[in-house]
Amino acid sequence: MTPLHDPYALSTDETVLATKTPADGLTTVEAGRRLAEDGPNLLPKGEAEGPLALLWRQVNNPLVWVLVGSSGLALALGKGVDAGVVLGVVVLNAIIGFAQEWKAGKALAALEGMIPDVAAVRRDGARTTVPAADLVTGDVVLLASGDKVPADLRLVAVRNLQVTEAALTGESLPVPKETGRLAPETPLADRRNMAFSGTLVTYGTAEGIVVGTGAGTELGRISTLLAFAHETDTPLTRSLKKVGKGLTAAIVAVSALLFGVAIVRGFPLADAALAAITLAVAAIPEGLPAIITITLAIGVQRMARRRAVVRRLPAVETLGSTTVICSDKTGTLTRNEMTAARLFTPAAAYEVTGVGYAPTGEIRSGGVALPAAPADVCALLRAGALCSDARLAKEGDAWLLHGDPTEGAIVVAAEKAGLRVEELRASVPRVDALPFESENQFMA
Repeated sequence: MTPLHDPYALSTDETVLATKTPADGLTTVEAGRRLAEDGPNLLPKGEAEGPLALLWRQVNNPLVWVLVGSSGLALALGKGVDAGVVLGVVVLNAIIGFAQEWKAGKALAALEGMIPDVAAVRRDGARTTVPAADLVTGDVVLLASGDKVPADLRLVAVRNLQVTEAALTGESLPVPKETGRLAPETPLADRRNMAFSGTLVTYGTAEGIVVGTGAGTELGRISTLLAFAHETDTPLTRSLKKVGKGLTAAIVAVSALLFGVAIVRGFPLADAALAAITLAVAAIPEGLPAIITITLAIGVQRMARRRAVVRRLPAVETLGSTTVICSDKTGTLTRNEMTAARLFTPAAAYEVTGVGYAPTGEIRSGGVALPAAPADVCALLRAGALCSDARLAKEGDAWLLHGDPTEGAIVVAAEKAGLRVEELRASVPRVDALPFESENQFMA
């Protein structure tokens, strides 16, 4: 069954009819038939390059071949040290380039981790859990807070649903969802009746009908662009190829001319050949690629220390020539994690150290770490934590937030101040709540 075209422009009833979804969900037999027809709900992959193919690409360019040839000639002439230096440059270039491409390939493969392993669905009239790869168009998926969306869904029932879509649209705050029909020209970031594969539910519950799987999802289209991107030359590689071809042609021509002149003037064949080879070796600028490789390698390593993986060495030169970078909002460039950095009370202003959702940091006043949080800070953060629905959870070595990022920043700050938020909430159970409204600018 092919993915629906513009499902957000359909009503919920039209979506049910278009996907042929029964009220109690697909049957196991029908789901199996559609899975055989459409294939698994997996992101597309380009043809995987093995280590040898990656290594070959590092040496398969004209200037490197000139270096290999020059090292061979130097070795033939008995200049072992010169040959070793030139070959060392070739090997260094290949190792650095291979390492960078290998890292970049691993980073691209991380996209696959955005799709969950299992999904809650309604099949045969009952709620069940199936592998996310087995989802098909027409499946009814059940979402709850903390779930990753396993496929593109047209929402048919929502209960206070909010979804973080930063990885897809750049919107840093959770997006509230609805079920109403939208206009066909609605842009991706405004499709409030859709839940997209790879995004995260931060609040509420919902039911949605699968309208796109695998490559048919919005995340799948991004993965396709990354996996099947065509390699293009940078200004540096174009210049190097031009120089390499020109040098090679000039060296061969001059060496051949010298060899011919020597033969015409009666020199022995061996002496004429030796003179031509000597000229060729001397004319090859073996220091040029060495300098370029080392310079680019330094730039790559500096960027790697800042967690920026550059796939190919010449791209560093292109990036260094960039004068203007046009980017979307903060969510696309950051981890989309809010952090409370300063606290203000009637008594004083305080700084909070640490970033992200890990509850590790200090409360400082005037740049000096305080041994314990002052009473005014505790009162402030206690009120903030109780007027929050965000919860922290540790999975492995990572701290994850379930809820609104702004509320999460307050909860983390409370933990840094020594408050145990979950114990605090248990000791002071909530009786009722006034939800936050922009008109009131408070929650109580």
